[in-house]
Amino acid sequence: GAIVRRQPFGGWKRSSVGGGAKAGGPGYVAQFARIVDDPDRPFDAETLTSTFRSVWDSHFCTEHDESGLLAESNVLRYMPLERVAVRHDDERPGRLACLRVAASATGVDLDVSDHSRETDAAFAERLAAAAERPDRVRLITGLDDDARRVLHAADIAIDVAEPTGDPMLELQHWAREQAISRTLHRHGRIATPAAR
Repeated sequence: GAIVRRQPFGGWKRSSVGGGAKAGGPGYVAQFARIVDDPDRPFDAETLTSTFRSVWDSHFCTEHDESGLLAESNVLRYMPLERVAVRHDDERPGRLACLRVAASATGVDLDVSDHSRETDAAFAERLAAAAERPDRVRLITGLDDDARRVLHAADIAIDVAEPTGDPMLELQHWAREQAISRTLHRHGRIATPAAR
């Protein structure tokens, strides 16, 4: 029921599942889309690294209020995840390379698992038993239902979004979004900018 760009809300615990964009926030609707890059487009690591770092610094490292309401402040800020585990195959190496660039740009630790070298069960059990579990598993290959259940029981989110070279879309998968809402009126009177 949240109105996009008017009522961002939601926490980081069990009320937040998956990508973590807040309902009502600007990144929420993108979670329902399936965005796929052109597989024939050449991968340019240098350009992608520069673009991702620029967008991370200018957008994700800066608090901002996209709603622009006078009666309410809805400040968004982003906290990078601590670690992400990636489960991959070798079918399209550009996808893994894109995730490596995103991890580098955001400062997130990356745990890479190749499905040809580690079984689904071993992968899931290793992560569930780890002293420092990943915040999220990024799947760019299949994962069987039993392994998914193990990850779910360990409170490790599974993200199946296709990696993309669009930094505004991709970098949302590497951070938790936090919305801080404040009422800027009292008894129907809107606070002046100086009173804020």
